[in-house]
Amino acid sequence: MNFRLAFALASSALLTPLWSAIPPALAIEPCIIQSEQMPKAKIRFFLPNRVGAPNGVWRGELMLSNKKIATLTTSKMMGYGSIVWSLENSKGRSEHLIPFFGNRPTASLSGVHKADRFLLVGLGSTLYYGDYRDNLSLIAAAEGLWQVQSGCVGFMRLND
Repeated sequence: MNFRLAFALASSALLTPLWSAIPPALAIEPCIIQSEQMPKAKIRFFLPNRVGAPNGVWRGELMLSNKKIATLTTSKMMGYGSIVWSLENSKGRSEHLIPFFGNRPTASLSGVHKADRFLLVGLGSTLYYGDYRDNLSLIAAAEGLWQVQSGCVGFMRLND
């Protein structure tokens, strides 16, 4: 075999993204989570389906009674490990999104696809110091666990 041909084949195999093994339906399936404290509060995470959207960055819509009240952005630091979230267009710092399986946090590298609940660290205080100070039940719900309602199989797995 020609050296250049062998090098080209090996290079293309190495350059194939790791996430290409995930079926497209799983990679873009929305992840819908619902507050355990306030069932009318939900977050719908999805991959932006547009040209120029950053790879591996998910958007989340915080909904209260089916009305969008905030947009979140989530990603993994350095493409692996901890998942972080922030409010879109916020100058505040990013906080952690911790996946749970049952009552225990899962390993962020291998367990996010098994998660049945999530904790968005600091979401309550972010809402409190934002425009939702008067909605204490929403703030209490935001500080609690969020149960997976549908999807989430491919959530945050693009860079695994």
